[in-house]
Amino acid sequence: MDYAKLSQHGYSQEVRLPKQYRMPGKQVKISRYGRGVLLQPIEEGFEDLFQSLSMFSDDFMKDGRNQQPVQDRGTIFE
Repeated sequence: MDYAKLSQHGYSQEVRLPKQYRMPGKQVKISRYGRGVLLQPIEEGFEDLFQSLSMFSDDFMKDGRNQQPVQDRGTIFE
């Protein structure tokens, strides 16, 4: 198991990651899980979206959408 160093600067805390855990960019996404914290790199552009599309099963929306017909509401300036 690898370890990271913690340091305190005013009211902020820094985590110094070992070289093999470096992430690109200047910011990361952070989430709390119980007593733990998860750091994730911030992806540029639509990479997260495209990666998430592979999580849908092949039969997702196989029969299309059950969408209500568009309502005729007239215009605002009648």
